[in-house]
Amino acid sequence: MRQHYDLYRHRPGRGNILFCGDCQRQCGQISPLSQSSASAGGAGSVAVTASAGCPWTAASGVSWITITSGSGGTGDGTVNYSVAANTATTARIGTMTLAGLTFTVTQSGASCSYSVSPASASASASAGAGTVSVTTSSACSWAAVSNASWIGITSVSASAGNGSVNYSVLANTGTTPRTGTLTVAGQAVTIIQAAAPCTFSASPTSQSLSSAAGTVGVTVTTGSTCAWTAASNVGWITLASGSPVTGSGTAGYSVADNSGGVSRTGTVTVGGQTVTVTQTGGTSCGFAISPASKTFDGTAATGSVSITSPGSCSWTASSSSSWITVTSAASGAGNATVTYSITQNTNSSARSGKMTIAGQTFWVAQSSDQCNFSLTPASTSFDNAGGSGKVALTGPNGCSWKASSTESWISISSRTKGHGDGTVGYSVQSNTAGGSRMGLLILGGEIFTVNQGVSGQTFFPQFSAGAQWESELVLTNPSSSETATGSVTVLNDGGEQIGDSGSRSFTIEPLGSARFAMDGSGDLVSGSARVKANIPVAGVAKYRHPALGMAVVGNSAPARSVMAAVVRDKDRGLNTGIAVSNALDKAVEVKLSLRGHDGREAAGGSASYTLPASGHVAKLMDQWFPEAETSGFQGTVVVSTEQTEESITAAAMQIGTSVGELTSLPVVAVDPAPVGRELYFAHFAKGTGWDTALFLTNPTGSMTASEVVFYDDAGNLISPSANGQMSAGAPASLQPQGGAVIAADGSGELLSGSARVVADNAIGGFLRFSAPGLGMAGAEASEPVEGFIAPMSRHAGQSTSTGVAIASIGNPVALSLTLRDENGKPVVGGEAVLELRANGHVSRLLEQLFPEADTHNFKGTLTVKAAGGKIVGTVIEIGLQPGQFTALPVAELR
Repeated sequence: MRQHYDLYRHRPGRGNILFCGDCQRQCGQISPLSQSSASAGGAGSVAVTASAGCPWTAASGVSWITITSGSGGTGDGTVNYSVAANTATTARIGTMTLAGLTFTVTQSGASCSYSVSPASASASASAGAGTVSVTTSSACSWAAVSNASWIGITSVSASAGNGSVNYSVLANTGTTPRTGTLTVAGQAVTIIQAAAPCTFSASPTSQSLSSAAGTVGVTVTTGSTCAWTAASNVGWITLASGSPVTGSGTAGYSVADNSGGVSRTGTVTVGGQTVTVTQTGGTSCGFAISPASKTFDGTAATGSVSITSPGSCSWTASSSSSWITVTSAASGAGNATVTYSITQNTNSSARSGKMTIAGQTFWVAQSSDQCNFSLTPASTSFDNAGGSGKVALTGPNGCSWKASSTESWISISSRTKGHGDGTVGYSVQSNTAGGSRMGLLILGGEIFTVNQGVSGQTFFPQFSAGAQWESELVLTNPSSSETATGSVTVLNDGGEQIGDSGSRSFTIEPLGSARFAMDGSGDLVSGSARVKANIPVAGVAKYRHPALGMAVVGNSAPARSVMAAVVRDKDRGLNTGIAVSNALDKAVEVKLSLRGHDGREAAGGSASYTLPASGHVAKLMDQWFPEAETSGFQGTVVVSTEQTEESITAAAMQIGTSVGELTSLPVVAVDPAPVGRELYFAHFAKGTGWDTALFLTNPTGSMTASEVVFYDDAGNLISPSANGQMSAGAPASLQPQGGAVIAADGSGELLSGSARVVADNAIGGFLRFSAPGLGMAGAEASEPVEGFIAPMSRHAGQSTSTGVAIASIGNPVALSLTLRDENGKPVVGGEAVLELRANGHVSRLLEQLFPEADTHNFKGTLTVKAAGGKIVGTVIEIGLQPGQFTALPVAELR
């Protein structure tokens, strides 16, 4: 029997598929017959319609289609299936057999994705190459292009699937970094190339100049972003412009007159390039006038100004004020005197004006005829760091006054005007110029003079090498926080640098030290040394000669006039050498006056010498004064100039025919006038062969009375015999610009301690002690400080060491001593603590102070700090051989 079924409605007679017989022939329907799937895969279902009781099955024909439920049954049913993700980029077709019918699944292919590595790269400024790797499916195609002209594609390993791209980079000749990109498989790859290193060229690289002062320039060519600086390596060349600069530019510099008659060579460093400057010697027109200013009361008056010039150079004189008139010739040549007149000041207030004489400014200040003021003090001096101060004006109550400065580096900080008595405050900027300078404050018709020392320069007036003379310059950095950087330059008598070894740069760590030595080989070379640094440094110059011994000269501050103790004993072979150095970059004439202890100039005791710019001269006393009777002489030498600037430094050195008779003698400034009325010496020794001589000098123009006292280690007053008598409170009267010697011989028991000189006027001094078999050592007077630094050394194999002597001033103190290496770092075992009574004293060798420290072969520094009061100190180098004995000064800690 045959029946018809509707599979949807189960109604007979309306079916579209027949199930025949006993279901051996199966007739059924699936819906749908096919399905599409995304590449990500997913799930689906198929409906099966069959007659009741008729069995059917479902099976997948491919592995990526999985039947999850409904794999068989009878009658109607549902088949659920899942499709796996298609990771290929091509479509695929799979089938399932459901109730004997085919169900088709069409799945799309995956889209192409690409990754590149690296996504960015850095390249040096030079030409180079690189590689970018591409990861993708094998059927995925890709390409690579460069988006920058300086990046090129050199090869591509594949156009589809995984691969790599090789690229090249041209050299970057520019001074800025640059960025470019590659597009690889649709991805951006960034290439960053470094800038080319800055290169500089200077033109010209050498210049030859006449002896006259002038300004020239050096052109620097470089990239637009390259920064450069310019610096002078010698004192007579000053940079005027060009530092710092970015890109190409010009460095201008000025050259001082060279009046020394000898050519000189110096260098400037511009953009890292060395430019050599050669200047011929000749007669310079570097004028000096004296005085530099003048004050007058309110009445009409006349005055004069002296012009000094090394050559026959022409000059002019003019007035900028109507009430000042040049009365002599308004022009001339060579040395001359300009006279002028001023009218009566009938105003109720003071006035000031100026004249220009030989290119120099001469200031005139005139009070009113009704009001006169006085200033206290009348002048002052500052070091290169500058500072501030006050000036007191004294005048009638009803009189008005004004205050003004002639220089931009001196500014008035309080009260620019007032009536009657008053006080004016002022400040002085740091001196970064190449030489000392002078400026004026004009206050109520009176002139207040401000002198300022050279910026960052330390001067050593004597330096010798060759002919068995050895010199060593020992520098210390007194700062506990700042690193000192600078250079040492050794100049010959003509002011020129001594060879390639005559200039050395240095870096000294805080509380550290540096040493520069010149050996005794070759011919004798004599001159001076200068140190330029970013911060003040301290130092000593040490001299050695195998037949004479060792001596030390400390750094000197330039002055207009100085005074030195001298001695000569022809029978014993003793003599004194006097060295004078010019701190200025122009010629300076110096005058020397030999005086006895009574302050009177000796017959034939006058001499003069013209020092070239930065020049030097050294002669023995009998060479300076061949007409004077000096076969047996003790006294002083006054060395003076007529310069307005502080221009000279000097050293005096006693020299004998025996080993150990070489030592320094005191030099003290006369102008600017010293103010110290007390001298402190940290060490003296007398007895058991030790003897001490105290040299005193009076740099003033009036009598000076002084008293000398000695203290032992416990701070007690003692009375060693001096000049043949007990010295308790030993008085010494010093004539104007005269001197005195107080000597304690070596007889009796050993006494050691400290010495002090108290005077009623400014005074200078030097303490010399000696011992049989060792020689002589001269110690400078020390300034009381709360802490100091000193160079230290020891060579146990050569039996040489260093000792330190410390004395307290007025109060008991606790001392903290630290031994440091040349980099300023404390050494292991280099700490010590000592206590001193009021006016107490201690002296010990390096190895005694620090027995736990390794000082067998040591060079470094010692720092000493005092709590409770102030101290003075000196350092003594000592050895077993004659002549290995000298004293070194200490420097205050900053």
